[in-house]
Amino acid sequence: MNYPLSVAALLAVMTFANMSSGFAAEPKWGTLQGQLVLDGDVPRLPPLVTAVPGIVNQDVPDERVVVDPKTKGIANIIIYLPSRPVSVHPDLEKNGNVDGNEKTDDEVVFDRKDGRFVPHAMIVRTNQKIRFLNNDAVVHNVKWIPMRNNLFNFLVKANDREGVVVQPMSKPEKLPFVVRSDIHPWMRASMLIVDHPYAVVTGKDGRFEILNLPVGKHEFRIWHEAAGFLEKKYVVTIEEGVNTQEPMKITPERILK
Repeated sequence: MNYPLSVAALLAVMTFANMSSGFAAEPKWGTLQGQLVLDGDVPRLPPLVTAVPGIVNQDVPDERVVVDPKTKGIANIIIYLPSRPVSVHPDLEKNGNVDGNEKTDDEVVFDRKDGRFVPHAMIVRTNQKIRFLNNDAVVHNVKWIPMRNNLFNFLVKANDREGVVVQPMSKPEKLPFVVRSDIHPWMRASMLIVDHPYAVVTGKDGRFEILNLPVGKHEFRIWHEAAGFLEKKYVVTIEEGVNTQEPMKITPERILK
């Protein structure tokens, strides 16, 4: 049957519109930058352990609260999305975390140096192995009890630069958890397991940057070892390009509990 030209044109437009509606718009991306600073005097915490030759060759600092004297930036604060967003930038699908830790796409490194865990706070993706090293001349153990993944408790030999490798943990955690040593009980660190790239640890000046977030509204969590949640719902609306937030001021009372 031959339709009049006007009807045929109308059908073509309707068909094209129906086809077009099946294609989702390309996601857009933005970067989040910020800083967490202490709104008060910089605390002076005594060392956790004084030097003991053969065990620790120098004093072990108390790293519960690490503040840069110059900027008053607070280090080792974990900022993260509690769940994976609908869209993840393709460049970050497999990359490691962006907190400055020694890493490759599929492995992060967790060390013991001078009687302490290094780094003190870290992000691990569910597609990453963890290599535990020991730079000291004494054996130590590593222990953690997460909420959703398996408990681990194992020894790392003295001066072991090959280390013990833990295979990727399959489930993201909703909260950071404590890594500790039973042999050296002052040794503590924090770890968060995520299944996306949108998590970071603040640097020594309290600054952070989270790359290529989907444009739109996000609710971040901000967590600190000594205080727990500083913000459970830190709402940010991401636009294309770089989104720089005003420094977040934290009073000493909130982190020195």
